[in-house]
Amino acid sequence: MTLPQIVPIDHAVKEDVLFIDFSTYSTYSMCKEKDRLAHILHLRPVIEEKPLSYGHAIHAGIAELRRKGDIDAAVQAYVQDLIDAGSSLPISIEDDERRSVERGEALIRAYAQRWHGEPYEVYRGSDGEPYCEIGFAMYFMDWHGRPVMLAGRMDWIARSTIDQRAYQFDLKTTTSNVPQQLKQVRPNHQFTIYTLAAKTILSLDLAGSYMDVVYISDRKPAVKGGPWMQLGVDIDKDFGRQPTHRSATDIDEMMFDLIETTRERLTWQDRLESGEISRWPRNAPGACFQYGGCRYLDICSTNCNPNIIATNYVIKPWLPWQELVKKEV
Repeated sequence: MTLPQIVPIDHAVKEDVLFIDFSTYSTYSMCKEKDRLAHILHLRPVIEEKPLSYGHAIHAGIAELRRKGDIDAAVQAYVQDLIDAGSSLPISIEDDERRSVERGEALIRAYAQRWHGEPYEVYRGSDGEPYCEIGFAMYFMDWHGRPVMLAGRMDWIARSTIDQRAYQFDLKTTTSNVPQQLKQVRPNHQFTIYTLAAKTILSLDLAGSYMDVVYISDRKPAVKGGPWMQLGVDIDKDFGRQPTHRSATDIDEMMFDLIETTRERLTWQDRLESGEISRWPRNAPGACFQYGGCRYLDICSTNCNPNIIATNYVIKPWLPWQELVKKEV
């Protein structure tokens, strides 16, 4: 793979590089203790988190659709991602659990039809490599002599067949309605980061970005309403897109927020590593019950009981440099 994905990093000293991504930034902003548990201790629940594994699998399927334009290959990639995650999701869309294998397949096939004939094609490098799932890392500040890198992954970049300009697409799966999700397009630092990354890493001046939404309903198949409703999918209401644009001023203001928040976060991390404190402040109950409940609720409700942590969680470190290293082909 020859995409210019990353600012070169000396991998011999990668442990001295500090990484932050939008997930780290947003988690810290929501609840400092949640960030410590997720991104400092790297704790992951032993029991599968269905919303995360399901959304990841749908992302994998649609990414394959973008790469190859093959719907069957996209469905296969979706199913394989569920298998790799050890998913225990139900098969049938008739199940009371809205996240089923059948619903995911139906959504991917309906997504392909919903956007068939759109005036966008996958942007490709000079070697023909599609710009899908583009990992990146950019230097943006120092902390006591250590470089801090802003990492992330863009879903895909498209070229408009109308104006020939580049547009970035970010896929979101949601169980809220599509119009509500689309309202979150601005202000949204994630899109601003992607605009900066496309310019810095890929030398692309984006004409704009799109939030690309897939709604995971609990709708059961209906005999009436057409072929997609027979699969529990409303092809008009379950998908939506919202365009957005970022100016140079937007990027400057995002960087101010990011740098100030990162400095604050790393100060807390230094205090933790020095032994001055044993945990970070909790935003309770504000963050505890958002999005169906925090994955670390049992830890905080038992005041970090070590037996709960040992029984219910495994350590799975985030090693961003492994995702960013270019593979030889």
